[in-house]
Amino acid sequence: QSGGGGFAYTGPYQFPTGNFRTDTRNALFDDFIEFKGLQSVGKLKHDYNTSTYFNQSIDELINQLISLNIPPSTARGDAVDAWIADNFSQTGFFDHHKTMQPFNYAVVDSLDLNKSSELKALAANHGSIYFQVYVDQNVTTSGKLQSYSKWALSIENGDNNRADLIVDMAGKVYSGDFNSYWFNTYGIETWNNANWHETSYSTSSAGIDSLLLAHPVIYDPKAEVHTIKPFDFISDGQVDLKSPSGLSLLAKNHKRIFFQQYYFPHAAHNQGASSSQQPSFDPLDLVAGQERDQGAYQSVSGGYQTQAGATQTPGMTYQSAGGGFIPYTGPYAKPTYDFKIDTRNALFDDFIENVGLNSVAKLKSDYNTTKSFNDSINSLADQLTGLASPPSTARGDAVDQWIKTSFDQVKDLDPHHESAFTWALSIEDADGNMSDLVVDMFGNVYQSNFESYWLAVYGVPTHNDPNWSEVEYNATTEGIAKLYREHPFIDPGIVMENLHKLAVLETNAPVIQGNLMQLSGSLLEINGTNITRIGFLISSQGHPVMNGPSSQIVPGTTQNNMISATYSVSNGGVYYVRTFAETKAGISEGPVRRIEVFLVSDSNNNLQAKALSIIKEDTKEEAGGWRTSNWFGQFLDHGNGWIYHRVHGYLYLSSDGSDGIWAYDQERKWFWSTKELYPHIYQAEQASWLYMLGVSNGKGIFFNYATNRVEF
Repeated sequence: QSGGGGFAYTGPYQFPTGNFRTDTRNALFDDFIEFKGLQSVGKLKHDYNTSTYFNQSIDELINQLISLNIPPSTARGDAVDAWIADNFSQTGFFDHHKTMQPFNYAVVDSLDLNKSSELKALAANHGSIYFQVYVDQNVTTSGKLQSYSKWALSIENGDNNRADLIVDMAGKVYSGDFNSYWFNTYGIETWNNANWHETSYSTSSAGIDSLLLAHPVIYDPKAEVHTIKPFDFISDGQVDLKSPSGLSLLAKNHKRIFFQQYYFPHAAHNQGASSSQQPSFDPLDLVAGQERDQGAYQSVSGGYQTQAGATQTPGMTYQSAGGGFIPYTGPYAKPTYDFKIDTRNALFDDFIENVGLNSVAKLKSDYNTTKSFNDSINSLADQLTGLASPPSTARGDAVDQWIKTSFDQVKDLDPHHESAFTWALSIEDADGNMSDLVVDMFGNVYQSNFESYWLAVYGVPTHNDPNWSEVEYNATTEGIAKLYREHPFIDPGIVMENLHKLAVLETNAPVIQGNLMQLSGSLLEINGTNITRIGFLISSQGHPVMNGPSSQIVPGTTQNNMISATYSVSNGGVYYVRTFAETKAGISEGPVRRIEVFLVSDSNNNLQAKALSIIKEDTKEEAGGWRTSNWFGQFLDHGNGWIYHRVHGYLYLSSDGSDGIWAYDQERKWFWSTKELYPHIYQAEQASWLYMLGVSNGKGIFFNYATNRVEF
C-alpha cells in the first residue's frame, strides 16, 4: 500500500485482471518501482488495445517518472498514485475527459480547399495528415437510408500522435488536439465511437494528392463521404470478350454491369480542356492511406465507404426510333467528341430536321475528316436528296442504315491524335460481399472499385469529370446481350471507333535480372496498317511519352506478334515502361507498367539504403506500396530510413556493412539479424537472442533464450 493510491500493488503484471486501473498501476510499478524493466506497460497496452489518448497520457507520466529518484524514495510511487487518481474513475476506467483540454476555436489560418498547394504548404514540416470522419446512418420511417456526416483533417507532427492543426470542412484552421476538437465541437468521443474513423497519409506532395483523390469531399462538398482505394495494377484474371457468354459467367451472382467510357480531352482537335484543367499528379505515384495504430477506437479503414455506384447516373442512352443506334439530340453546333452522334446530328440537320444548316460541312471541318469519310458521306448525301423528304421516314432510315453498315469502315479521321475514347466494364453489387470487378478493353479482370481504376489508370475522377459517363445494364444474360448490341466493339473482333487506324498494344510487367530489365509486350491488332518502328518507351519521371524530355526509346524486336527488348539499368528507383508502334498514321502506345529496381551498388555508401535493398530483394510488390518478403514478411517503406513492419511495427534500418541488418524498435531498441538467421534476432541492449514464435493480435511473440521466457 502506497500513499494515497487507494489499492495495493499485487505483483508483476502478467495477464489482465479485468480491472484496468489495478492492472495499470501494477504495470507501472513493475517497470519503474518494484521490478524494473519487465516491459509490463507495453504488454498492458497490447492486452487492452489501449487508445491513443491513454497512450500519450501514460507516456507523459513515464517521462516524469524516469526523472524522479528511484526507490527506496517514494517519489515515483507517489507520482503514479497521483496520476491514477487524476485520470481514473472509481469504477476502474480511464477517464479521457479528465486529461482533455478545452478546444481553442481561434482561427489561425484559412485554406481554399480547391487548391492543393495551400494544404501542402500548411502540412509542410509535419509528419502525417489524417482524414477523420463521423458517419451516422439511420433508416427513416419510410424506409429511406439517411446519412449524417462530418469530417476534418488532423495535421500532426508524429510526436506521440499529438495533433498540431485541425482543418474543418470550411477550410478554417485551428491549433489543437483532434480528440478535443471532436468532443467539444460535436460531442463525439473518438476513442470509443464506432461511427468515427480515420485514415492517415504522408504530408509529401504525393501523399496529399492521394488524400484529395481518395476523399473528393474535401474539395467538392457535393461528393459523397467515402474512400477511393488505391488500385492494384496486377490483374486477377482474364475474360474472353469475343462473345457475351464469357462475360455472363463472370458476372454471375452480381446485379449490375456498367459500360463506362471516357473521352480524352486531347481528342478534341484543339477544342478540348486546357492544360490547366489536366491533373497535375502522376496517378502511378499515388500512396495508400494507412490506419493509425491507436488502439480501441480504431476500426477497419474504409468502414464508412458507400456502396460503389450509389451516385451513378444513368448516362446517355443509345435507343432511337426506327432502329438507329443513337437519337437526334438537336442541331450540331460543336463536337461532343462522340463522332457517331455528331455525324448523325449533322445529317439530320441538313436533310431531315433543320434543312440547310451546313452542319455536315462544319462536322468535316471540326473533325478534320479523311477522304474516305468525305467520299462516303457525299455519296450518302446524293442518295438522300433523291428520297422523299419528311414527314416520310425514308431519309431517316437511310441515315441509320448508313451508320449501321458503313460507319466503322470510314472512321479514319486525324492521324495526329489517339483514340477518341476508352472504355471499361464495372460489374457491381455481388452477393456474399464479393469485391466489385473491373474489366478493361483487353479482357483483364481486376477485383477493384471502378473509381480506383479510372483514377489510377487514366487520372480521371469519375464523380466530377464531364468527359466520363456510364450506362447501366442488368447482369443477366438478357442484359449483357443488350450491352453487346449497343456497344458491339466490346467484342475485340470488331474494331473500336478510333480517330485513326493504329496498332493496338499490350505492355507486360518488366522483369529484372541483375542490372538488366527484360521488356516484353504484344501486338494485339495492326488494323491493316504496316508497322514502321516498334519498341518501348521508358522513363523514371512518370508516364513515358514519345519525344518526352525524360523518356528513352528502346528499339524492340518482334516474333509472332510478341515484342521484346533489353534495357540496362544504371541506377535503382522507380521506372515506367510502355510499348509503342509507329505506322503511317502515327504513333500508338500501350498501357504503362511500373517497376521498382533495387541495385546493391546504389547503397554501398548509405547504410540505411543498403539495409533496405537487402530486405527488398526478391520481394513482391502489393497494393499501396506494401512489399512481401519470403523471409522478412510484409512491410511498407516510408522513404526516410523507417519502415512499418506488420509484426514489428515501426523500424529504423541500418546495414552492418555486410549482409546483416540492424533495426531499431522503440521497445526492443537495436536488434540484429540476417536472411539466414531470421526469425532469430539478437537484442543488443539485453545481450540476448530471441526467436519469434508467432503472431498474436498483430504483435510478435518471442522466446528469450537468456530468460527462458516468452515475451510479447
